[in-house]
Amino acid sequence: MEVVSDLLSRMKLRLSLEKTIISSFQEGFNFLGFHFGKRHVGVGKKSLKSVYAKVRQLTQRNQGNIPIERVIAELNPKIEGWANYHRYVNNISLFRSLDRWVRNRVRAYIRRQWRDRGRWKIYSSEELDRMGLARMEWKIPS
Repeated sequence: MEVVSDLLSRMKLRLSLEKTIISSFQEGFNFLGFHFGKRHVGVGKKSLKSVYAKVRQLTQRNQGNIPIERVIAELNPKIEGWANYHRYVNNISLFRSLDRWVRNRVRAYIRRQWRDRGRWKIYSSEELDRMGLARMEWKIPS
């Protein structure tokens, strides 16, 4: 640790002993919203919890009568920003399940707004696409 600290001090940088952890790739470590493991890079748990919390906040029941267009307009930058930041993570199933979860939250919001169970079936994924809801799974590079 001293060698690294000396090297950084020559570059006029400081090493924070409270934040610095020495670990192996066997255990993996979290850094900037990613989890780095031995063979893969994944999404960090805090980052995943954060995107779930943001979507929950925007689609919660007690918002009154906010039009779905406005909810989608507020959701899209958050969804697209998070997905673009994590697009190089090699876990397409995570993006698909998160996309499905977001779409179900939006459907539930619409259902609560209309207070009509029958309207649930009207809002398919294609209809949500036409309404402008962003898809996460399309953000992953092929």
